[in-house]
Amino acid sequence: EGKLYDACYYLGDLYDQGQGGPEDKQKAIELYQKACEQGNLSSCTSLGSIYKDAGKKDQARKYFQKACEESQDVKVKTEACKLLHESQ
Repeated sequence: EGKLYDACYYLGDLYDQGQGGPEDKQKAIELYQKACEQGNLSSCTSLGSIYKDAGKKDQARKYFQKACEESQDVKVKTEACKLLHESQ
């Protein structure tokens, strides 16, 4: 089951970046949300970045904080904590 949510993260990334097709932020948000809810914390960071870029700071901080507090991956944790700090 965890692999399914990893796939949602990677597919969300494709929509987010417009790779292999048109950019679709709404579809990226849906996919990142599914993955984030199931513990893919890279998705939480990516979701926060979309909200940050859209000027939705409260939503961005929510997802950055989740990844910052819960990630066991040093790279993900470092990036999320940095983005959380910058969004204060």
